[in-house]
Amino acid sequence: TRPSATHLTSSPDASDQADRPATADAPAEAGAVVVPHPEAEPSPLRSRTAWWLTLMMAAQAMSSFAVFAWMAPILRHRGMDAGAAGSVVAASIMLQVAGSLVAPIIAARMRRQSWLAVAAAALTGAGFALVIVGPMGAMGVWASMLGVGQGALTAVALTMIGLRTATATMASRLSGMMQGVGYTLGSSGTFLVGQLFAATGSYVPAAALFACTGALAAVFGFLAGRDRIVHVRE
Repeated sequence: TRPSATHLTSSPDASDQADRPATADAPAEAGAVVVPHPEAEPSPLRSRTAWWLTLMMAAQAMSSFAVFAWMAPILRHRGMDAGAAGSVVAASIMLQVAGSLVAPIIAARMRRQSWLAVAAAALTGAGFALVIVGPMGAMGVWASMLGVGQGALTAVALTMIGLRTATATMASRLSGMMQGVGYTLGSSGTFLVGQLFAATGSYVPAAALFACTGALAAVFGFLAGRDRIVHVRE
């Protein structure tokens, strides 16, 4: 005989219920993480974790935009010919690929990404500062530090969008916040380098600027890399 409507619409068995994540409208057992319903999730603007990620993105963007705009002029100012300066910049940017490919793999295997973010930020800040003021004979080393660090820092920040959110809706909203606010703030780096050079006639103040942005990226990256979930486990 055909099963009755009652059988067709019966509640799932215990194993199905065990596999289903707890939601705000379905009380969880003790110790379980309650995931808000996507339509009920508050704005990421009200999350500390979301702001740490956004500020980390802003700090790394300051150096990224400045590299594209100012690294070649800085090398030319230090006495490097145009061809060599272009080659160093190109090599540094190509090394970003290595950092951006390896860092997410490492990040995804870690419960906390704090020290990975700190290491990438340190390479970025120190690398850019040394490109500006370090010995010219080791320029390949400084440019390599900068390239690997920049690629890794950007990739870790983007990877943590998924690692720090519980739903696809929040991930998309956090991504918009990080990239919209972060890149807007980060674009000031290019402007500041130009203003500092115009005021002093030297790129040394820019070296101090990027040492500071590297330190800030390390601090914000350490805070963002803790085992937290936006609006679920802050």
